[in-house]
Amino acid sequence: MARPPNEYEWRELARRFPGLVWHDVEITDEPTRQYNCIGYSMGLRQWINPDSPLTAFEQQYGTEGFVVAPADTASVDGWGKDDGAEMTHGSRQSTTRPQTGLWESKLGRWFRITHGRDQLVGTRYGTVLTHFLPSFARGEETEGVSMPEYGDDELRQIAEQSGRVDPGLKAAFDERLTAWKATWDGPELLTSENTYDFATGPEFEAVVGLGDGIVPLIIEEMTQPDGFFLVPLLEQYRDPVPPGAPAESEQSRRDRAIRAWLASL
Repeated sequence: MARPPNEYEWRELARRFPGLVWHDVEITDEPTRQYNCIGYSMGLRQWINPDSPLTAFEQQYGTEGFVVAPADTASVDGWGKDDGAEMTHGSRQSTTRPQTGLWESKLGRWFRITHGRDQLVGTRYGTVLTHFLPSFARGEETEGVSMPEYGDDELRQIAEQSGRVDPGLKAAFDERLTAWKATWDGPELLTSENTYDFATGPEFEAVVGLGDGIVPLIIEEMTQPDGFFLVPLLEQYRDPVPPGAPAESEQSRRDRAIRAWLASL
């Protein structure tokens, strides 16, 4: 249920997005790592990294049935920086307050909020650079939150492989993984829409430094609901997960990566 931000939440929102106006802002969903702005603006409860540049971003939306449209008829906006070299965000007309003319955004792993159309302009997301309209009728959400589903044989194989890892290495992995995950709540990453933004910094490099012996542990961790954030870590040791459809979710890429690893055993 939508609610107004409390004093602390409003202060943090306004600090990151100075253009926000108090009476326009309602929190329409609480923080979650399961979906981001791109997925939500497409009507999906999934995390979809924004493609860049602008032409690739527009193609990404096109694969989900959206067409580029004039600003005055569009129901979805695409945001970016540097004339579209870096695309950052997607917002959509609010369905929780449809008569107000407000828009709605999922802010990375943080809140989903209502806001005026241009009130997020700033250093984080840049400005609105493109506009979309769905080419067919879409509901509030066309798909629920994507949860990982693996067969008993798959989970057994993963457990067997992770169980063979040296206990000392596993302890080091657990400690360093915890330290890296703690950085995900930092102010620069809280509203990030791209999982690869999280794969940086000394804490991440400390995990990478453990070597490829931790791959079974990474795979096991990736089976958790937010395990798709570890795909960039896995790619430090294995070939990058090959591209799927332009609007493929990170949950789907995670599942493909796990099954490719299992097939290689």
